[in-house]
Amino acid sequence: MSASTDIAHHAGLDVVGQSTPATIDDLKGLVADLYTGEDAIAPTGGGTALAYGPAIAKRAHLVDTTGLATIVDYPSEDLTITLEAGITIKRLNEVLAEKGQFLPLDVPFADRATLGGVLATNTAGPRRQGYGTARDYVIGIDVVGAEGRRIHGGGRVVKNVAGYDFMKLHVGALGTLGIIAEVTLKLHPLPGQRGGVWASLRDDQLQSLLERLHQTQTRPVATTLVNESGRAGTTPWPGEPSPWSLVVLFEESSAAVAWQTEQLRRELADAAIDQVGVLPSEQSAPLLDWLTHWPAAPERTDVLKASLLPSDLATICSSIPEKRPGTGMLIDAGTGITHVDVSGGGVTAIADVRQEVVELGGHAVLIQTDEDRGSRDLVWGSPRDDVTLMRRLKEAWDPRDLFNPGKMP
Repeated sequence: MSASTDIAHHAGLDVVGQSTPATIDDLKGLVADLYTGEDAIAPTGGGTALAYGPAIAKRAHLVDTTGLATIVDYPSEDLTITLEAGITIKRLNEVLAEKGQFLPLDVPFADRATLGGVLATNTAGPRRQGYGTARDYVIGIDVVGAEGRRIHGGGRVVKNVAGYDFMKLHVGALGTLGIIAEVTLKLHPLPGQRGGVWASLRDDQLQSLLERLHQTQTRPVATTLVNESGRAGTTPWPGEPSPWSLVVLFEESSAAVAWQTEQLRRELADAAIDQVGVLPSEQSAPLLDWLTHWPAAPERTDVLKASLLPSDLATICSSIPEKRPGTGMLIDAGTGITHVDVSGGGVTAIADVRQEVVELGGHAVLIQTDEDRGSRDLVWGSPRDDVTLMRRLKEAWDPRDLFNPGKMP
């Protein structure tokens, strides 16, 4: 049994075969053949996101994309790159670093996670506040879809917005509309410096902190809060454990980082936050890595990802720990994305936390679970207003429902 097949079985897939095409033409031919059968077509790369979403509804043939890792075109002076989607994020950033550039997405297990998988899940991490999500970097895409057809959208230059809606469809679609084969990305120059500020907080300081952060004159790339339960164990966090810990990261020139660090320290002092310190550049890398891997850590068997308005964060930060003591929380204060660790609480904890989120007008997706992943409602919650449109798109792009059937709501 291959490593990919082993991971797939763990993710609840009934695997009946596996293929690793070496070229996009090979991929087209393989999909054309598979599309005449009855088995599901399950794209996989490093296997890091196979468990995302409900389990596939039928037995599946794995299509391993890691053989598709060619860099097609890299005009570095244009800050763009075109490449096949089976390349790992680690390898991609190694190539880009040689030209002083990077793709600013924080991806767990970057040595295994492929570009295609990151796009299929629209992955982003702690620095989404400053840099956005995977969807923001795609300016061209090629997908192998039903009957092995290769379909292109977008272009190779930033100003070309043709096919924009086509690209939006496939980023975050969990491989349900086809297999992402080739991508053109826009890039960022590597920042000159990274630094930041940390703070330790009591529960009664949280409201004033959030208000101050929303009014800051600084430009953070990440503003992250973790509660004491979420910080349990060995971590690279500075300061003593407290009910809430904050880290704010800046990435710009050395002068800009220094000014913003001092400015935010003054702003927090004005908000009566007294336990504040400077996060040196050398401490920021291990902390950023810890934050990136927090939702995917093996010890967290059940994790909800909630989308909320930043103005509602103080409420959720109070209500969940009060009703479920010991619940770990990781919060992006800049965007409202909140991860809640409900491991060990079963379906009751999942339902209770989701209800808290829904009552605030948000929604919550179960991104990691040891529960029965065959239930769409358990993973996605109650159907949203856009479900009918999503299902119509699925019928149009995949009329035989073979690409990752059952993954979407």
